[in-house]
Amino acid sequence: MNASIAELEQALLVRQRKLGEHRRELERLIEKKPIVERNIKDTECEIFDLEAAVFVLKSMEGSEQNGNHQRCSNYKK
Repeated sequence: MNASIAELEQALLVRQRKLGEHRRELERLIEKKPIVERNIKDTECEIFDLEAAVFVLKSMEGSEQNGNHQRCSNYKK
């Protein structure tokens, strides 16, 4: 009987330690959340800027290939 109680107490201690580890991990994640969210927004902005740059360059390339590119010197008032 004492051996069974000792085993259960040991299992209880292990689970309590594990619970403490999970709680500390959650606290770290909560602290990191704003940083990760900011990193996500920054990366999304960088992606948007790069996509816009690619679009503009492709548009310019397409208009030059089609002869639709106008220079300022050709502008008639």
